[in-house]
Amino acid sequence: MPADAPLLTEDEIHGLLAPYEARVGEVITRAVDRWRQMPVSHVVSFTPRTRASAIHDLIVEEATAEFLGDPSVTVSLKRGTVVLVFGGRVAVRFKKVRGRSLRYSVGPTYRQRAIHEQQLPLDGTDLRVTWATAGYRLDAAGDLAQAALVVTDGDVQQYAFDLSSAATAAVVELPADDSDDDGLVIRAAGTGDAADADASAAP
Repeated sequence: MPADAPLLTEDEIHGLLAPYEARVGEVITRAVDRWRQMPVSHVVSFTPRTRASAIHDLIVEEATAEFLGDPSVTVSLKRGTVVLVFGGRVAVRFKKVRGRSLRYSVGPTYRQRAIHEQQLPLDGTDLRVTWATAGYRLDAAGDLAQAALVVTDGDVQQYAFDLSSAATAAVVELPADDSDDDGLVIRAAGTGDAADADASAAP
């Protein structure tokens, strides 16, 4: 990330997103609930890619409905995706994440790499923001296992905190010996505490 636009800390992110964190989590919850309500006969043949695309489209619909009329949030709809900009300093996108380490795939396009590396300014501007990923993962039954906000800088995950249990403000410690875990401590939104992250962990 450019030196003139330092990555926001977790406390700074919380300060900006405090009024919105639960709403972002609810967007994901509602989208997955809608997916789960689809007839089994309709989705049984879906490939993992098709399922992920369907859930993503539902998230786009829910996020647009939730935030488009909010004058404090900028909603950007482009290429079938939605980006929410809060306070002109945080841009949030939605992606499926893998495992308790909350890794996500990074596509081959310039835009996706630039977001991952905190190098992409807001569309049509020179304004540098902190990019965050509102990620979701499902359990084996297809229910929502976790929704979390993840901030990376290149291949280093800086911090992550839980969006799916914002109301409880509980701390969830992840087992360090999990085969797909980086020893992260994911803290529920609103605690204001920094999450521990292995500086060498790849998202």
